[in-house]
Amino acid sequence: MSTRAGYENLKWTFKSPIHMNKFAIVSESSVWGCLAAVDSPFGKLAGIGEKHFQTSGLQYAWNWINE
Repeated sequence: MSTRAGYENLKWTFKSPIHMNKFAIVSESSVWGCLAAVDSPFGKLAGIGEKHFQTSGLQYAWNWINE
C-alpha cells in the first residue's frame, strides 16, 4: 500500500464507518503496521476491527475479514 492509497483509504473509512466492521491493511511497510496498532483502539470504539498483515499473509487477511 502506498502512502497516497493509505491516506485515501483512511479518508473513506472516516466518511463511511457504518459500511464496515473490519479493515485489513496488507502491506510490507512497518509504518502501516505501527499505524494500524495505534489506530486500532479508536477503530474499536467505532465498532471496526483493524489489523495489519504482510503481503505474504494476504490469505490470512481474507480469512480474518470473513470470520
